Amino acid sequence: MTLRGVVAIDDASLEIGRSCSIAKGAEVGVAGKGAIVLHDGVSLGPRTIVSTTGGRIEIGKKTSFFSDGLVSGEVSIGADCLFANNVTVLTGTHEIYGEGTIRENDAAASRKPGYKPFRPVSIGADCWLGANSVILPGVTLGRGCVVGANAVVTKSFPDYSILAGVPAAVIGSRRDAKIK
Repeated sequence: MTLRGVVAIDDASLEIGRSCSIAKGAEVGVAGKGAIVLHDGVSLGPRTIVSTTGGRIEIGKKTSFFSDGLVSGEVSIGADCLFANNVTVLTGTHEIYGEGTIRENDAAASRKPGYKPFRPVSIGADCWLGANSVILPGVTLGRGCVVGANAVVTKSFPDYSILAGVPAAVIGSRRDAKIK
């Protein structure tokens, strides 16, 4: 393991597999009975942040983040994925509806029985997320998806989808491509 970044653990669990790399400026933080699992060969590039308080983040074998990525909340990422620079994966959201301010609406929602602060995200194995792409709460990307640069993914997509745009839409399938 190569550790040049910052690791912080507070009342939580962190597992780091063999041959992982956490670059200078990268941060891994887990608190509040949360858990982070980095399987063998995971690579976190400079200024990449992986953090959760009370959630679980699991990153599959040989998945790599180029730089400036953000993964937060409750996220499952498969093996052999590639994340370009500045990819954001978020699972938390705010309660915008109600008579109060957003902060007041959030506080009221958190007091309700069964309140869950995260809408989990799942990214299948063998996915490639392009530069500046954003994956929003509740999204599931199937195995082998490709997300184009600057795309904002607001809903789930099946295996081998090629996505682009804001909001992201299917523009092709890796299964349709012919090898030249």
